[in-house]
Amino acid sequence: MDNDLNGEPRIVSIRLEEIQKHLGTQHVLRGVDLDIFSGETMVLIGASGGGKSVILKHITGLMRPDSGRVIIGKQDISQLNEKGLALIRQKVGVLFQNG
Repeated sequence: MDNDLNGEPRIVSIRLEEIQKHLGTQHVLRGVDLDIFSGETMVLIGASGGGKSVILKHITGLMRPDSGRVIIGKQDISQLNEKGLALIRQKVGVLFQNG
């Protein structure tokens, strides 16, 4: 747990731990770690082909990691079925570039 500027504890809402993902022969994500705190707005900016959309697809459960964990709240979503993922998607807002 981390603290905000007032020393109050911040709660992690979304956590990616050591995410690895291959698409064909391309190693797209290599050990990605990311914490997004409750109430925080996150923007991913980077070069084309840098893995931004792949990260978002992991957070929404549209992709599953080759290894590592995606945790929303206290739930590891990496092993959820479609019904469980639908409940998670109700809590996460994502806007893709051409959306």
